[in-house]
Amino acid sequence: MNANKEETKEIYVNKYDYMHYYTRCEQIQFLHNAQITEAIKTLTDYYKKMVNNANTCLDDDDEDDEGEFDQELADTYSQLREESLNNGVSLSSLVIADKRKEDDPQVIEGIIIDKKAKEFIKSQFKVDVVIDYDDKVYDDIRFDNELSAKKTKEDLTKLLNNHQTFIMFQPTFINQTNEHHKFVTKCDCIVYLSVSECYLIEVKGTSSSKLIHFLDFLFQSFVLANTEDLIFSKYYLCLVKYCRAKKNEVPFILD
Repeated sequence: MNANKEETKEIYVNKYDYMHYYTRCEQIQFLHNAQITEAIKTLTDYYKKMVNNANTCLDDDDEDDEGEFDQELADTYSQLREESLNNGVSLSSLVIADKRKEDDPQVIEGIIIDKKAKEFIKSQFKVDVVIDYDDKVYDDIRFDNELSAKKTKEDLTKLLNNHQTFIMFQPTFINQTNEHHKFVTKCDCIVYLSVSECYLIEVKGTSSSKLIHFLDFLFQSFVLANTEDLIFSKYYLCLVKYCRAKKNEVPFILD
């Protein structure tokens, strides 16, 4: 083996990478929403500045500058992609922290839906054990794919060996297709009642199903294909129920 050969790092492919392949153009396929929003804002601010500057005239020189500006964005994208792959992470999993402020209505809405959905699911199934990997006790492994998947596997084996019914929120699974490429997924919820009653549930903050939701299930089914102990009898979308509700209540349905 060549000692000078540079070590190839593992690349994780998650469900967002898979879904973006079908729903986004190639140039932004591996960008996180926050990165796209920032790029649009940068472009918008740039052109507003040009329009508002009364002394600016769109001559040939300005067109050249515009081309250079667009090329800078393209170079930035290429750099982000290269850095992400070299670090062995998925580009679409990158989150720009300062864009997800605690007072962001979308962030608050997501937290509320997640909490209420978990309460709803627990009320629908009577089980022996409930494990939520979003709990603070798992903070030391939550952002490590390998450790999270290892813990999920250990818990799953123990529960199945003890013939216990269970609900798992945010369990991690990895399907390795070759030496360096791995597919990873964190399921919203798995409900296990018996060998013939095992459900995969995805929580969506919408009242209707969409094509992208089924792409989500397809990807997760692929990743979980090697988990022989789990054979899903049903796939459910946990959707927001379209009805009149009391303040602070979020009704759901399993579809």
